[in-house]
Amino acid sequence: MDSFLDRSHPSWEVTRDIILSRLGLENTNPGAFEVLKSGGGKNSQILRLKTSSADIAVKLFHSGDGSRKDNFFREKAAYELLSEKGFSNILKYYFSDEDRLFLVLKYIDGKNCRNMPADAAMIEQAVDFAMKLYRLSEKKHNIGKASEAGFTIEEVFAITGKRLDRLKSLPGDKGIYLDLFDFLKRFEAYFQGLENHMKNMDEFNRKLRTHEITLSPSDFGFHNAVMNNTGELFFLDFEHFGLDDPAKLIADFVLHPAMALTDETKRDFVFKMLEGFNIKGLQSRLRVLYPVFALKWCMIFLNEFISNDLERRRFAGAVPGDEDNENMLKIQLEKAMAMFNVLEKTNREFPYA
Repeated sequence: MDSFLDRSHPSWEVTRDIILSRLGLENTNPGAFEVLKSGGGKNSQILRLKTSSADIAVKLFHSGDGSRKDNFFREKAAYELLSEKGFSNILKYYFSDEDRLFLVLKYIDGKNCRNMPADAAMIEQAVDFAMKLYRLSEKKHNIGKASEAGFTIEEVFAITGKRLDRLKSLPGDKGIYLDLFDFLKRFEAYFQGLENHMKNMDEFNRKLRTHEITLSPSDFGFHNAVMNNTGELFFLDFEHFGLDDPAKLIADFVLHPAMALTDETKRDFVFKMLEGFNIKGLQSRLRVLYPVFALKWCMIFLNEFISNDLERRRFAGAVPGDEDNENMLKIQLEKAMAMFNVLEKTNREFPYA
């Protein structure tokens, strides 16, 4: 365990001692606690530090990439704000360390909801959480934009275009990279055609007004939730937290590949979210932007082609260090192509509202 951590994160022993000291457990016998790998997302590790008197989740951020600090500070700000405002369906926040890039939270021993078939009660809790965030966003809290938030249609296209350009600039002229570049040619033609079509819209350059923006985890869904033994959901992962477009929040929820949502469940979620936001023009904006968000997801599937992103995935344990790269990249490319093919066949239609 320690050797795994030491490659990408400051000494775990020092981190552990800092945590125990801050929690008043510095005199704990080293044999009285255990450290368990508890999971995490694709960019961070979550370890469970368990003693006879405490059960703690320690979230460790990858320290080899400057952008990870942005994610650390976003999540820190989210937990501080939501804790102050009395949100009960998040993990209890203890403290964080800006030098060592970790957060300390209360561990909840529950079911990971990733790929769990969603029922009406789960949808209700997700909508309720999102609406609490929207009501909270009515006041200024010194919270910036969420990761990859775009407040005009033009900005949304630019965000996806940046991801496309990054992939197009990759070196490689054989094997899976030839397949990647063939796909990117198809993708770019479709993407540019869609952008050119939307440039003629009056809304293309209109910036969202304050009441049309919400606080958002920006990676919101049951893949980032834990259910306790009474069915209550606790939402996790606020690395991308900030002000965002409600249309993006809704679209990303129904597009995310790590959730088991039926079409009926998706329609239920979309209906309740639109009803809760009650923002004039939001449904139309969602219909317009849904294919653009789907195209961005195609690019997200291809993150493993980017060396820095792959390194973070391996740090988080989302990609085994010994996995065959060629096969892994092939799988990710197939995911991107599958979503793209669906988008082409449905003629950009939003099927859930």
